[in-house]
Amino acid sequence: FLSHSCDISRTGVYGRGEKMDIGKRIKQRRVELKMSADTLANKIGKDRSTVYRYESGSITKLSADMLEPLAAALDTSPAHLIGLDKWEES
Repeated sequence: FLSHSCDISRTGVYGRGEKMDIGKRIKQRRVELKMSADTLANKIGKDRSTVYRYESGSITKLSADMLEPLAAALDTSPAHLIGLDKWEES
C-alpha cells in the first residue's frame, strides 16, 4: 500500500474540496487531540523540531516506517495523513 517514502508535500482533498497537505493534517490532528509537539515527538521517538518540520513541510519525504507510528500516535490512519480518506469524528 505504501512505498518506501511518501512526499509530505502531496495534497489530498479534504472536506469540501479544500486542499490540505500532510503537514497540515498532522498539525490539525495534533491540535484536535490537544497534544503538544513535545508529546507527539516523544511518542514517535523524534525531536520536537522534527515534528515542527513535518508540520511546516520542511521535511518533504516521510518514510513509510515513520508514517505508521505517526498515525498511531495521532489516533488516525496513514491513509488519512496522506490524504486518501477524510477523518470523520464519531
